[in-house]
Amino acid sequence: MKCFFTDNAITVYTDGSVVPCCRFVSTELEYNIQNIEPTKSLVDIKNSDTFLKVKNDLTNNIWPSGCKRCKRDEQLGISSRRQIYNENHFKKRVRVADIAIGNFCNLKCIMCNSFCSTQWVNDEKMLLENGIGHQQNSFNKIISNESIDKIIDWIESEETAVEVEIKGGEPLALPNSKYLFERLSSVKNNITVVLTTNGTFFPDWFPQMCEKIKIYMSLSIDGINEVYDYVRGSEKYSYELFYNNVQKFLKLPLVRINFNYVVQNTNIHHLKLCTEIFNDKFVNVIFLNNPKWLQLWNMPEESKAAIKEDLNTIPKSYLKYYKIDAVIKNIDNPCNKEEYSTFIKFSALLDKSRNKNLPVIAPHLFTKDSLDEYNKYRYT
Repeated sequence: MKCFFTDNAITVYTDGSVVPCCRFVSTELEYNIQNIEPTKSLVDIKNSDTFLKVKNDLTNNIWPSGCKRCKRDEQLGISSRRQIYNENHFKKRVRVADIAIGNFCNLKCIMCNSFCSTQWVNDEKMLLENGIGHQQNSFNKIISNESIDKIIDWIESEETAVEVEIKGGEPLALPNSKYLFERLSSVKNNITVVLTTNGTFFPDWFPQMCEKIKIYMSLSIDGINEVYDYVRGSEKYSYELFYNNVQKFLKLPLVRINFNYVVQNTNIHHLKLCTEIFNDKFVNVIFLNNPKWLQLWNMPEESKAAIKEDLNTIPKSYLKYYKIDAVIKNIDNPCNKEEYSTFIKFSALLDKSRNKNLPVIAPHLFTKDSLDEYNKYRYT
């Protein structure tokens, strides 16, 4: 079992830890995960026992514990990150630098957490006090310019083309983004940037960078109008602002724009609408791993038929990587009663904190009994 990432990639998380892939989940103790800040060289980390162990396990058809998310996807019949990159990147002869340059974010999307968004700290604390979720290693981190220099050194350590995936937090809101783009514009390697952004920021320096570097932009959307606003958890950064910025991005000399849509029970009823509004762009369906209570199957069984019927009318050419039958297969899993109960309590408490009302946004998620349960937590 081979994986592109074991030999050809480096990933730096928002806290500075360095792992083979952004879907790799493990503890420092289990894999001796190293951090970019005190390390002299990313080349040394890449050649460390940690990376070698992951490669050897996969070569021997053993799933490393850190690779459980790809293992889960493949068991569910979903194309995993391992499979997608094996198919598309080996033949390109490129390396990948996957960089989350900080965890500051202006949004607090309902499926996120404080590890990836600083806006989630207070809500996470409130939910924990009510027995929901688990303690994250909360921090406010932006990787330093010195660490960015180490990333550039790794890129220039070989003459191959490099695909640089830039993430956050929200990368276009972070002060070190400009420095990273400036450094990338000066390297001799053939560079392609894949920028994942929530699209609510349009910095004045960005158009100039689009003229110097090949940039593929992935815009996170996760709903239209009121569903978008609900999922994002912000009054200030609205769907209207996002849509207006999209029009600005479309005028830039970008190589490509596509949309990332994290499918979950709260927004699955807007996936078709999203493909209709942006029908000349790919919509990349992303399957949620956590929290479990937001999984597609956690809704009343009687609501599923109408949603599946609606999804089946989406032209297959509109979705990137995943066919619609993979989405429907996930919906067809039986609703987990314990997870669904947690979902109702989670939604009510979060709505109370954020002054939102999920039953108005997504009525398909409620039965009479679950609505009563929601109201008990929401209004008391």
